Amino acid sequence: MRKITNLKALTFIFLHSTFHLLFGQNLSTKFHPSGISNRDLLGRGNPAFRMANPSLYLAQTNEISDTLRILAIRVEFQEDNNSLTTGNGKFDLSPPGTVLDSPPHDLKYFEDQLLALSNYYKRVSRGMLILEAEVFPKEPTGSYSLSQQMSFYKPVESEELLDLRLSELFQEGLQLADSTDRIDLSQFDSFILFHAGVGSDFAFDFDPTPQDIPSVFLDYNTLQKFLGQNDPNYQGIPVNDGSFFIRDGIILPETQSQEGFEIGLLGTIAIMFGHQLGLPNLFNTDTGLPGIGVFGLMDQGSGNFSGLLPAEPCAWSKVFLGWETPIEVKNSDNLQVAAPQAANPNKIYKIPINAKEYFLIENRYRDFNNEDIAIGQDANGTRVEFKSDSLGQRIISENPIGVIIQVNEYDFGLPVFLDSLNRTVPGPGILIWHIDERVIEANFSSNRVNANAEHRGVDLEEADGAQDIGQVYDFLSPGAGAENGVFVDAWWASNPVITEFLRPGVPVSFSPTTIPSSNSNNGSNTHIEITDFSDPDTVMTFSVSTEVSQTGFPVFTGTEQIFTNSPIVENLNNDGQKEIVYSSRINGKIFVSNFDGTKFIENSDSIEVEKINGTTEKFATAVFAQPQGELLFSPALANFQNEKLVVAVTDQAVSVYYPYDLNQDGRADVKFVHKGNVKFTTPPLVANFNVGLDEIIVGNDNGHIISVDLENNLVFDSSVSSGTIIGLAQFGSDGIAFTTENGEIGLLDQQGNLSWRREQNVFISRTPVVGDVNNDKRVNIIVVGDQGDLFVFDGAGNFLPGFPKS
Repeated sequence: MRKITNLKALTFIFLHSTFHLLFGQNLSTKFHPSGISNRDLLGRGNPAFRMANPSLYLAQTNEISDTLRILAIRVEFQEDNNSLTTGNGKFDLSPPGTVLDSPPHDLKYFEDQLLALSNYYKRVSRGMLILEAEVFPKEPTGSYSLSQQMSFYKPVESEELLDLRLSELFQEGLQLADSTDRIDLSQFDSFILFHAGVGSDFAFDFDPTPQDIPSVFLDYNTLQKFLGQNDPNYQGIPVNDGSFFIRDGIILPETQSQEGFEIGLLGTIAIMFGHQLGLPNLFNTDTGLPGIGVFGLMDQGSGNFSGLLPAEPCAWSKVFLGWETPIEVKNSDNLQVAAPQAANPNKIYKIPINAKEYFLIENRYRDFNNEDIAIGQDANGTRVEFKSDSLGQRIISENPIGVIIQVNEYDFGLPVFLDSLNRTVPGPGILIWHIDERVIEANFSSNRVNANAEHRGVDLEEADGAQDIGQVYDFLSPGAGAENGVFVDAWWASNPVITEFLRPGVPVSFSPTTIPSSNSNNGSNTHIEITDFSDPDTVMTFSVSTEVSQTGFPVFTGTEQIFTNSPIVENLNNDGQKEIVYSSRINGKIFVSNFDGTKFIENSDSIEVEKINGTTEKFATAVFAQPQGELLFSPALANFQNEKLVVAVTDQAVSVYYPYDLNQDGRADVKFVHKGNVKFTTPPLVANFNVGLDEIIVGNDNGHIISVDLENNLVFDSSVSSGTIIGLAQFGSDGIAFTTENGEIGLLDQQGNLSWRREQNVFISRTPVVGDVNNDKRVNIIVVGDQGDLFVFDGAGNFLPGFPKS
């Protein structure tokens, strides 16, 4: 990622002179490092499998609703008067007040919190996830009493000791519930422990209660380490008389309101339950700094609007969970992309960069009903309004508010801005996510997907050109207030930072030449341009161009092994246009395409390609020939009586083909096939020692080099080594240079006689190259060893001065 300090400073000045930014009352979260559940609760394959097979989870959306059952228990501590913790270790059962998540924190209160969680996930999954919860104990004000005071479970000596105590807290609470109420825990999919007190999950300038307990998802690996002493046979926390084992679960407080801040509990429950579903954190788990900021549930978005309006999961999270299937595009105009609540099904697009990188495009619209408010309802049926304006973020209701159990749009907590007339603009707009599967795969199990701020696995391309998310700024520094993300990080036609400052007079675009750029993470030019952005709306439009290929391409082969063989570009049939000869290596086929991508040999061959949205499309395949054998080397061309012939060598045979199909069987006509008694081990070398008389030279597994002319006559069969021949090159008019697997380099003359052979006692890792190294008008043989040594020989087998060179 690039840091454009001066640009960021100027952008900050521009914005603050023109717009009124609303950062609201949101506090930054500081969650304790959590694990990720390795249980496949949604039936998508466990997370490790999904990461190893990204093409599967990108293409499979489960349209059937999943129902998960949650068991929640309430535990309190031994009473204390410890000033380093909030409360006295007991649940707040005082009469209702006017604060958010008001007491009494009794059975109904926690049932309402879990109903709010269920409603959140039902909406953001488009009804694909249904949560059913049951809370114990069943007495309205009951709880299970732990053996220790709160401070015991929040030691300050070390993170290791803290993780041990949290594991013990979880185990003790569940086993208390099991022994007290004899609950059949095997009937539940997820386990939540609510404890008395508040969570230490928000960043305050000064924390007067450092022994409050952090919220956390405890995964199996954590429980195995701290409760099972790393026993490989550890099954989990034993309950139900040892007939059932709990492998992971969540610890949560009774409330998050503290230090004069009213904070909703829903956001914390939602992000922790994200881990239960298999989602990693998308903040920097090494530092706690944001990674995607307020734009997704698995980061600061869990705390949007004081934790009451957790953001929708980002595009990558929804795809990973199988709730959305991205539509793959490369070149398309005026594509419609709909906000999560819109009826239009086009929610997320995928634009490939390479095998492991791509962009995901989504539309995040924070005021779907254009009423400048979001509407919610509490557990008592009271209407609640959420409003963001020049007065800040406000919650409006005519009556005292209980637990807010549902809201019509959770993205209402996204960043908002007022235009020069003090009108709220309902954006943000289109979000462009840069996904790098290499980073995700390497860091998923350790929950460090976005731990490297310079190379995140899930990275937001911030439209304002300043990579602010995750930075640390002083209050008066340029960029201050943008560390969690701001409205101008989204893309839309009249984004003021772009249209008035960065690129005035030029339409908003995302390309290899913009800041940020559409380049890959290694800096390569992707040729991807995203243009024609509309202004924020429930359905937005944009266009994509990836003009890097010629018309008619790409062409499909139906094989993944195409890349290991080298293509050839040549005019095969003397029609003035060049063709492309390419091949697959395993169970190989030779393909030939015309310059416009059409088939060179007419046939009915085709392949069905599964597209990213689950549909399939049929593509013609330009099969030319399928030589006998399991391993096909890179083909070559030979000249015979003014015709070009295609020469193919497999492990079993040398095959030569005419560049036409006179018998109309859909394959090139065969000139001859020369079978070997021993496996061939090199690509064909077409040598020409006599004008007009090409020979095909190949090496084999028992150290022989064989020459066949274009009438299938054996010219020579020479035994030159005890090792496998791995490379051949024509040494001018003097013969053939060869290399072997056991480290030999040698030279044959035109008749196949061994001129010389040298053993270097290293593995030769490349086919020899022939060329004049020192400009003495005589060619040399150049080979590379597997340890990085460069060997250069003259025609007599002597080292050139200065070689070998490391």
